[in-house]
Amino acid sequence: MKRNLREMARLFLMAFLTLFVTFNASATWSIVAVDPATGEVGSAGASHTPAVWPILGIVGGKGVIVAQALGNEAARMLAISLLKEETDPAAIMKIITNKEFSSTIADQQFGLATLYGGSKGFTGSSCAPWAGHAGDEFVMVQGNILTSEHVVADALAAFHASKQAGAPLADCLVAALLAGSMAGGDSRASGTDSAMTAYIAVARKDDPPGKPSFALIVPPQGTGVNPVKILAAHFQEAKGKDHPLFFPSFTAILWFLVGIPLAASVLTAIALRIKGRARKFGLHTWVELGISAGVAVVAFFALAGLSLALSWAMPIYGMYTWMVPLALVVISTPLFILARGLYWLISKVGIALRK
Repeated sequence: MKRNLREMARLFLMAFLTLFVTFNASATWSIVAVDPATGEVGSAGASHTPAVWPILGIVGGKGVIVAQALGNEAARMLAISLLKEETDPAAIMKIITNKEFSSTIADQQFGLATLYGGSKGFTGSSCAPWAGHAGDEFVMVQGNILTSEHVVADALAAFHASKQAGAPLADCLVAALLAGSMAGGDSRASGTDSAMTAYIAVARKDDPPGKPSFALIVPPQGTGVNPVKILAAHFQEAKGKDHPLFFPSFTAILWFLVGIPLAASVLTAIALRIKGRARKFGLHTWVELGISAGVAVVAFFALAGLSLALSWAMPIYGMYTWMVPLALVVISTPLFILARGLYWLISKVGIALRK
């Protein structure tokens, strides 16, 4: 029984990982770049998907990677580890684009820039058109399902123009993202939108991996609202100041999001069972635990779906999109425990009345 439960839990998590990583990273245009003069590394991106920031892996003082198109979380996390060790960019790209490492490599796209060894790009042969990448030693721009090649070309040109004018790395990244948006951006968005979500992140030399000193995220926007322009507006207000944001691994977030409701439901059900007359954990108990866990997870994702609907209804819903589901976990967990306790109390009253 225990082995079956562990296997079900593993399959459940893998299903959510596959669903979310594919859903969140299905298409985008992005830029990765480094500044040898300051030691900064950074990235910016936008996409017509509910979340684009999970494509990013950033290591202060080392480099930055994006894993997009058919997102590959394993490749992103491995690249982060290799960046920490200052592995040659060509070697990193060779490892993560190997067919033995991923059987769906033809549907994936990567951009990599380092302070110690240059930059590299990769566009799988099956990425939806227009798809491609372009760059030089210090910058790489990549995109798929774009309106045309001008999205990448204009973004790269804007980055170089901004850099030649002496602008900081963050300003160059925003200029590149805006240029890509003006060129059409994601082909699935309407003409004025160009995308649904956007982000920028810049890390200094001493910033811990995944914790850039400056980062902004624009959550999903409704039709007719351009998230890149919202990002640029907020950037003008925030630039020049520290604006840190933690970019955890997507696997860690899913464990957190799914794990807390599951743990709360299981612990509550166990506590109620211990308090009851029958303290044996038989089939009935496992069924009750399963129902409790299912209700908790369904309730959480219903609330998460509601937050997404609200973000479309209200264009500027908040800058930290991934904090919304985390807050929902905190809110939904005590509500679930309360509801579970009321159910137990009502069942006890019902038993007493029947007697």
